[in-house]
Amino acid sequence: MSVRAVIFDKDGTLIDFNETWGRAAYHVFSDLSEGDEARFDALVSVARYDPVTRCFAPESNVFTDATSVYGPSWAKAARAEEGPAFNAHIDVLFQRHSIAYVTPFADTVATLTAFAAAGITMGCVTNDAEACAREQLGSVGMTSHFVEIIGYDSGYGRKPEPGQILAFAEKTGLRPEEMAFVGDSTHDLHAARAAGCMAIGVTTGAQDAAVLGPHADHVMSRLGELTALLLEI
Repeated sequence: MSVRAVIFDKDGTLIDFNETWGRAAYHVFSDLSEGDEARFDALVSVARYDPVTRCFAPESNVFTDATSVYGPSWAKAARAEEGPAFNAHIDVLFQRHSIAYVTPFADTVATLTAFAAAGITMGCVTNDAEACAREQLGSVGMTSHFVEIIGYDSGYGRKPEPGQILAFAEKTGLRPEEMAFVGDSTHDLHAARAAGCMAIGVTTGAQDAAVLGPHADHVMSRLGELTALLLEI
């Protein structure tokens, strides 16, 4: 069966994670620590973040998880009360500070344009907050390509659970087996498998082909390989 829809993860798939989030994170941690050096040091330590290079280490769970997962440990480091309000505060800070740094991969726009020209329905499913995802994608002219943008706070759960993908299927009237999901982490691939759609990994994030391969139908080194793969199926 031909693929009628492609769903993309955002960070590490459409946009460069560390160029975007890594650079913004320095300002986020500065705001959360309120000038307290000890709190700043605790935050960067628990987040596995290097404030000199302004990059997250590959093993940081910020690459894969939602704020609701890593928020409690950040709250403890910041000496703040953990909970939904603190998590929402993190989301607001990242939305505010990341917008100046949003960096698509070199072949992202061309890939989206090719699928649009072929009449492929596209969506974005991310463990980022929906509002932040919409603003980031809008800042680089991508929003119009997606019929749905679904975040961890959109009401359908978060990856690696399949709820967001199944919600996309319901909203578009397509069956999961008619869709492909593209992402840079095992969370993405597990969600795709659980939803019943094609799982495609791309090694532009923190995980390499050896990690992604066992969970994927295909693994690519860059997003630009996707058009040849899917438009020929």
